[in-house]
Amino acid sequence: MEGLDPVVLDAGLTLAMEWGEAFLQPIGPRLHAAFPALREDELVRHAKDCRAAMERGHAMVGELIAELGEPGDQLYERFAAQMLAGWPWISRENLGRLYSQGCYYAMK
Repeated sequence: MEGLDPVVLDAGLTLAMEWGEAFLQPIGPRLHAAFPALREDELVRHAKDCRAAMERGHAMVGELIAELGEPGDQLYERFAAQMLAGWPWISRENLGRLYSQGCYYAMK
């Protein structure tokens, strides 16, 4: 999404992927705590893009496993290239976490 801060987006993706008490909880309040200068509309836009990236990443892993078979280097490389094409702000660390979670969901 245009006009969004990549640092805030990557931090928001980290929040969106949390497990435990925060699992699948809205990230807006936690994002606001980390970036108090953001207006409400900015929080909503950032949170929406973070959630979209997470959901697409999880789904994409499942799709790639169905196409290519078991997880491996080739699958990860395709996943990474496709995700970064749509969400270039995702850090390598978050990309790895997103892939791991996607594998977990796909194998469930």
